Amino acid sequence: KLPEFTEPNPMDVLCGRSHTAFHHPGNRDLRIKIAATLNDYNKCPTRHGKTVIIRETIKYVQGRGGRFLKYHKDNVIVLSHTAPSLV
Repeated sequence: KLPEFTEPNPMDVLCGRSHTAFHHPGNRDLRIKIAATLNDYNKCPTRHGKTVIIRETIKYVQGRGGRFLKYHKDNVIVLSHTAPSLV
């Protein structure tokens, strides 16, 4: 399957460690969401519980119209329409 190329919107999360990704509005929102749930995540006694928190965070991004994207050469590709490989 060929990758799907796209243009990022403000709700998208750009995967990577670039300056562009760090300052992208969707990435800032994701960092705020992670900070809000980090204590619950760290206190969670089971791997399943932690997975639930991660999936809720993914749904939060997608529920706002965000996607998980990655730069590939000079293009931006959609990593997944369902969930990125974070879990």
